[in-house]
Amino acid sequence: MNLRSARVAGLVLLAVAVAVAGYFGARALWGTDPEHVYGARDTAVEVSPGETFTIEVDANPTTGFKWIVDRPAPARRVVEALGEDYEGDGSDRVGAGGTLRLRFQAKDAGSTEIKLLHCMRCGTPSAEPEGDGAESLTFHVTVR
Repeated sequence: MNLRSARVAGLVLLAVAVAVAGYFGARALWGTDPEHVYGARDTAVEVSPGETFTIEVDANPTTGFKWIVDRPAPARRVVEALGEDYEGDGSDRVGAGGTLRLRFQAKDAGSTEIKLLHCMRCGTPSAEPEGDGAESLTFHVTVR
């Protein structure tokens, strides 16, 4: 093998190592495969048993509105909630928003719905599920 071939092989190995590190880094950071992230427009979720997936929605807790998983709760035999985290957009602006990530794990084959409600004072007698900023999303989850 000449020096040029060795350099090319080294660059190819480096590129593969970076790709693998990125993939496993995303799994460690989010607890999911990067391709299993669903946004507000990606409401059809298809996963296999044991896989994790993330639903991402725009959020801004400073408005008083928050996202909750609405009733009826998703079928626990099909999916399990793993938790959530919020990441601001990195802006220094007062009232800047960010992204809420809700993580789930597929359990057994079947289908269920995850209904998200964006409301003010959710879960209290004075909850306001309607008005400016109110929104709902329904994700149709199929575990195959």
